[in-house]
Amino acid sequence: MTLELARVAAEMAARRAWTVFGYENPHDFARELLDRSGRWLHDLGDLGEALERLPALEAHLLGCNGTPPLGRVAALHVAQVATPESLPAWVALARRSSVRELARAVRAAQARGSSEPVDSVETAASPPAEVTPQGCEAEPTAQQAEVITMRAADLLQPAEEDTEVRLRMPRAAAAAFEEGIELHRMVIGRSSGTSAFLEALVGEAASAGVVPDEESKTPEGLTTTRIEAWTFALPGLEKARPAGGTLQAALAEDCGIDMTKATLLSPGPSPEGMEGQGTAVPGTTVPGTGAQETGAPGTEAQDAETPESLADAVRALWQRNIEKLDPSALEWAHDLLDRVERRTPAALRGGARRLGWRLGGLLELEGEIERCIAHLLSLYPARFGPGRARGSLGAVAEELLGVSRRTVERRVALRRVLVYLPRLRHAYEAGDLGMEASWRVWRVLGRGPVDAQLERDWLAHAVWLSVRRLQDEVLLCERRRHGLVEFDGDDYRRPPTDEEWFASLRTVPGATRSRIATLAARARMSQDDNVFLTLRLSGEQAQDFVGTIAAACRLVPPEGATEGPETSDTTPHEAPQHPATRPARAWEGLLMLLMEFAAVWDDPKITPRRDNEKIHRRHAYRCMAPGCTARAELQVHHIHFRSHQGPDSDFNLLPLCRFHHNEGPHGRFMRCAGRAPLDLTFALGRKDVAIKYRNDRWTGADSHSLSEQSSTLGM
Repeated sequence: MTLELARVAAEMAARRAWTVFGYENPHDFARELLDRSGRWLHDLGDLGEALERLPALEAHLLGCNGTPPLGRVAALHVAQVATPESLPAWVALARRSSVRELARAVRAAQARGSSEPVDSVETAASPPAEVTPQGCEAEPTAQQAEVITMRAADLLQPAEEDTEVRLRMPRAAAAAFEEGIELHRMVIGRSSGTSAFLEALVGEAASAGVVPDEESKTPEGLTTTRIEAWTFALPGLEKARPAGGTLQAALAEDCGIDMTKATLLSPGPSPEGMEGQGTAVPGTTVPGTGAQETGAPGTEAQDAETPESLADAVRALWQRNIEKLDPSALEWAHDLLDRVERRTPAALRGGARRLGWRLGGLLELEGEIERCIAHLLSLYPARFGPGRARGSLGAVAEELLGVSRRTVERRVALRRVLVYLPRLRHAYEAGDLGMEASWRVWRVLGRGPVDAQLERDWLAHAVWLSVRRLQDEVLLCERRRHGLVEFDGDDYRRPPTDEEWFASLRTVPGATRSRIATLAARARMSQDDNVFLTLRLSGEQAQDFVGTIAAACRLVPPEGATEGPETSDTTPHEAPQHPATRPARAWEGLLMLLMEFAAVWDDPKITPRRDNEKIHRRHAYRCMAPGCTARAELQVHHIHFRSHQGPDSDFNLLPLCRFHHNEGPHGRFMRCAGRAPLDLTFALGRKDVAIKYRNDRWTGADSHSLSEQSSTLGM
């Protein structure tokens, strides 16, 4: 699956095939039609490109050389830096280290401009064996072992993303945070993630004089947790790893393995002449685990000279747990594997249209595989869960299964939160509703049982909407909850009408600033600190963010003595430090940062005006092509061409990005007709693949999704 997906993704990137389907960039294309992120498509494309210049990598992915197949995540890291000459060293390192350690080594090599692992020593390495990737019929030739050594200090450096920050806050404060993200996206002109917003938030605070210092203490309601990597042993380690509280130690204790006699990797096959390629390496001593001298539960003690494998013990315990709780899950998994084995890779012929449909067919199967993995991981022994070590399920997925940590964590979490929404859960598991759309609907309906009719209404509503509109509607429902917008009825969770959705798009300078101030006031009056804002950040960014919040908390005035930026021009560093009756809580410091951010980024006095400002405000300063997130370089399009005597009236004007203006009505990849704003019909994509939309709602095509289109062609 990985090989074929990578080749299709690389070919699509080379041809910019997403433009054929009416999308300006791969991010919008992947989100709307593939139910994936643009990063996923980009990484797979890079892997596919690497397979062309590194033919031997294919053999390692397939396990043709007598070793277990290399995981997708590990292969992505190796592909970033390896050359034909250095590939054997990188593969050997990937098989002897965790994914995070491998990523760290790749970043170190890139920083030094080297294609070889930093501080690696290759001994007696011969050229890679000749293999036959298609089917792996040929036996690999003899190859001597490669010895990789790395300093322990290199392995114990913080990972790129290794800290989880959790803030306990009132729901109104969480809504203010979402408003800040939306303001950030509006100003920078594109869709951005939380990490980019936090950088802007901290930067704006620093410019106002709110900077971390050594006196700042972590405020109440904020916790940071190191996301621990699954720690594998490497040969040449000069000192033992930290033992206290590690995932490795917890797993060893639960499996009954003595780490003084164990390896962390599976021994695997060792063909003659390849002894070092797949053989496990004895691990370092981890004292204080309470591990027994016996092997895994239910097995006889192994000979002292034969090291046990922690990975194998975990797999065995996991399988016994699955057989006990849900034996049918294994049947599902075996059926999926059989279907994957029966697939015959298709030649990459037929242009962008066929490439897109081929990718959709592959994703239909991969989506089911991911849902199956998530179900199996939900049956993982509870003592291995987040209660023992944060991120352990993701680590198991990444290290033992070779799949994306974050994707699996999201799917496992989604299975758990949908337990009270049976209809939504059934639609998700059947593949009728994508993962992203399911998350959005759950955010509206919330935890606990809901009215069956409300669930049916949302399911019938969401299945036809673009992900972009779903994002808008989640924000609208949250504004309803806090009384920021008026609505008919008494349930803020009901699906919005087209008119309500479009009315929520209208934006005027200062509106977000006012909403954040209102939400801040509501949060201070609220007593329900029962919402958690969870952020996964790099170690450095987490330190800056936590330190900035702590510094802001010292500037929070006592209750009843503060005025927001709406009525005061005083910046935080100029504000007097009032003696508060109690220490400010973390969310109060965050609200202060958000208000300062909105005061600068949404100041009506300095907001630049554009031509046709009324039209841009009506459409939230963004391109109105379905699914497009562009907000920069907008051009006003005349629906009935001005060259055909089309008027300059509001009903005939529509903001479009440069791509959708030039390549849409005036090109080949989009058509629109009707009257703005709500009587418009779009045909997105070239005529042979076009999908029709009305108000970001799908209205017709041969099929809505690429996977459905591929099935109609027998792909």
